[in-house]
Amino acid sequence: MLDGHSFSVTGLDKAKPSPATFETVEVISPRSMLVPAALYQKDAAASMLAANGMAPLADETVVTNTTANRQLVALMAIPWEALDLLSDKLGNEIRFTTPLLAPLCTTEPSMWIEHTASLLYIKVYDAKMQLCEVVSAPSEADIDYFFERLNGEFPTRRYTLYIHGGNARHLKSMLSKRFKKIICE
Repeated sequence: MLDGHSFSVTGLDKAKPSPATFETVEVISPRSMLVPAALYQKDAAASMLAANGMAPLADETVVTNTTANRQLVALMAIPWEALDLLSDKLGNEIRFTTPLLAPLCTTEPSMWIEHTASLLYIKVYDAKMQLCEVVSAPSEADIDYFFERLNGEFPTRRYTLYIHGGNARHLKSMLSKRFKKIICE
């Protein structure tokens, strides 16, 4: 699901890569996670996703973001067909990323969210990252339920919420009573 992202599998044949540059592809997938770089093993990427309850489907493979100097590695499941088309068009000069890698530069207790393609990406910080997750959230009721449950573990009134993405203002009005402060990015 791409929800307005830069291409779809059927539209990839129109893409024209820039010569001698890396292309960055953002993967929007419920089967995405971060692991500490020290624990990452290339051959175990699919097993790591599976151990986290999000095994790649039969028609999927795992791509990673292992940018130098990162403490975290992103693991993302994508369809083989999409990877083959990307490789045919862009060669091996592809960098994959995920909303889970979006930086948050603050020292205060904070939450960061992005809602796209019926997925809610969320990170919770309190001196260090406490939670980093992707959950299915196709409706407002799902988002509200998720924050109700999250409040049990992380009392949301203690946190500043950073909302990223095109529907930030709508999410802000929906969640405004739960947080002490909300910032739309």
